[in-house]
Amino acid sequence: MRLSDKFNELFDTPESTDEIARLLKDALSEHNIDWPDDIIRLLLPGGRTGAFKAINSYIYDPRGRTECIIGKLIDVSEEIAEKEELLIKSQIDEMTGLYNAATTRNLIIARLQQKENHITDAFILMDCDNFKNINDTQGHLAGNQALKHIAAVMKQTFRNTDILGRLGGDEFCVYMKDVPSVTFVNEKCRKLCTLIKNTAEDADLSVSIGIAMVGDIESYEAIFKKADAVLYLAKDRGKAQIIIYNSD
Repeated sequence: MRLSDKFNELFDTPESTDEIARLLKDALSEHNIDWPDDIIRLLLPGGRTGAFKAINSYIYDPRGRTECIIGKLIDVSEEIAEKEELLIKSQIDEMTGLYNAATTRNLIIARLQQKENHITDAFILMDCDNFKNINDTQGHLAGNQALKHIAAVMKQTFRNTDILGRLGGDEFCVYMKDVPSVTFVNEKCRKLCTLIKNTAEDADLSVSIGIAMVGDIESYEAIFKKADAVLYLAKDRGKAQIIIYNSD
């Protein structure tokens, strides 16, 4: 395999050049480029990963066998990075930094489709108590700050593996994967309520919570309906209430 001077310059060291040349040779010789959208990601000196698009032409002998492959790599790292950044932005609620409603739903559905029956998850639905009153008496800026504060405490309370989303208005949800017990989920929610109340500039800020445990295979609509039903009860009973759905 012949490599251009630019290729050798880009990959810097003989070791990295030899390794990348080997990968390219193996893929091209088998006509087996299986990178998504023909984008090849290669490790560059300094630990940075570059994205390249391969353009190749195959030269065949009279018997139809590949005699040689002529190709080049086009650096599309900047273009790919911009696309990935736009994708991330499209999934995030701008105000709170949590997942937006559509992304939250899609991530939960994906989890429900792959979850094994012996694993227990939890779907937590919550909204801000007296949010309309905050907006009406203190203004929408105070309302926005309340939502941001709730989101910040959610990030502080729940695990990195949990799905945290804002469903719209003052309604939030958390999908906890592989929880050890109902008690564990309840303690997390109590911690959330305590932190929100103790760290908010407005001492009256609180959330009501409805929880649906997820055991057997269920749809997103089914677990949402359960959590929503007990959330309604929690709000009806007063501020900062937590109710777990019980089918009995």
